Amino acid sequence: MATSSFRIERRETVAHFILCDSASRNALKRDFWMQFPKIVRDLDRDGEIRALILRGDGNHFSSGIDVSLLSAFVAEPGDRELGRSRANLRLMLFKMHEVFDALVKARFPSIAAVQGACLGGALDLATACDIRLATSDAYFSIQEIQMGWSPTLALFNVFRGSFRNRWLESWRILAVVSTPTELSSWDS
Repeated sequence: MATSSFRIERRETVAHFILCDSASRNALKRDFWMQFPKIVRDLDRDGEIRALILRGDGNHFSSGIDVSLLSAFVAEPGDRELGRSRANLRLMLFKMHEVFDALVKARFPSIAAVQGACLGGALDLATACDIRLATSDAYFSIQEIQMGWSPTLALFNVFRGSFRNRWLESWRILAVVSTPTELSSWDS
């Protein structure tokens, strides 16, 4: 399966999920959020896959959530449908959480192979994986903090225990998402 922003390659018993929209630095677009959970569940149900590797084409793992997805939920001055836009944002965030749930529930290990930028929602994706490998040029940051937003995807996963009782790691993730610091692969 392939879209304009990702493709899947199967090599014997290993599935490779490759973010491949280098023009957007592999931003996590709507098709990713809508299709990824089903893809992981199908691979799990198939029973032949022994590992899933997530990686990005080009110089970066991912620049995170495609900002145009979130802009639809930002209220304009005089907007009469503020409640409806906020309710739709809430529903979309729940849909996004299905991505992390699918990784946590899969019977095979997931591996994030990170190079270059791993920002925002991409950091959430990497932390939901069982194993994270990073090149020496990799860096990690939650950009939402710098914009005054709460990093809801990461915090939600830390507090509800989606990281399979990895308590020390969960607290480290919490420290990263609550400060506007950029970490190198050596720091993380």
